[in-house]
Amino acid sequence: MKPLIGHAEVATRFLNALSSGTMHHAWLLHGASGIGKSLLARHMATAYLCETNRRPGATQAACGECHGCRMFEAGSHPDLFQLELAEKKRDISVQQARDLLDFLSLSGAESRRRAAVIDDAETLNRQAANALLKGVEEPGSGLLLILVCNDMQRLPATLRSRCLLQPCDPLADVDCLKVLEALDLPASCKELAVRLAEGRPGRVACMGSEELGRAMSEWWKLNANMAAADVGDIDGWISRHVAKAPHSLIVDVVLHHLAPRLADSTGSFDALDGLHEAASRIAMWPETVRRHTLRPGPSLLAHMVGLRLALRRVNKAA
Repeated sequence: MKPLIGHAEVATRFLNALSSGTMHHAWLLHGASGIGKSLLARHMATAYLCETNRRPGATQAACGECHGCRMFEAGSHPDLFQLELAEKKRDISVQQARDLLDFLSLSGAESRRRAAVIDDAETLNRQAANALLKGVEEPGSGLLLILVCNDMQRLPATLRSRCLLQPCDPLADVDCLKVLEALDLPASCKELAVRLAEGRPGRVACMGSEELGRAMSEWWKLNANMAAADVGDIDGWISRHVAKAPHSLIVDVVLHHLAPRLADSTGSFDALDGLHEAASRIAMWPETVRRHTLRPGPSLLAHMVGLRLALRRVNKAA
């Protein structure tokens, strides 16, 4: 497993609870995407299932050498259940939640301890969240649930209220740089990746691919002067890359370039208001695509053309 970088406060709190025997049965890790919450959850779960931590008063991260740790690393630990959003699905289904409940009803195979990690928890649909609530309300002995989400407010209040809430902050600059250095990014896009990460190295991990690294560099240059950009060039980039590049990263590049313009209150009020509206549509584009199953390419092109027009109006009014 990759080493855990950052989140020392949450990790220490978890190990102290494990050592003192005051472990809450459900932990909710929430915070911005790309900061390592899923990796933190895996470190917590493997520490919980590590054989060396079964001894009274044991307080350490997983040893990585015992039979339990080796099974965890191989993805074959019988007392671990991992639930996440399936590829190309909009939400976690009620059937997935029922599979988890079946696991929760079993006794531990290796010990009394069992752990379940629910990633992308904010994508639980209503039926799945209601089904999971039963498992959270009536936890079995030795059960640990770890929920991971980017937007805590999308979880039902009934589910949140039964969890120990653990906010996770973006990584400090020094920790973010450590993660980015380990990604072995192409030299041509390393500087851009550092600029875009802002404490969330997972957001730019895709740039370790030479193709996507080059694509995001092109998108950065295209947005440097969007008012003068050729619509054909915008359409061409979107057609080639929107299916592979993370939508949130596409938006981050646009907003990075817009930030100084949005902060400038001089000029025509109507033109500036139009620019803010165009920027808002861009910011909401990934969620709009997800919620309404829109085709991402045409919808992004429409928003970018609208942004280009808004920028031209601001420039003309200046």
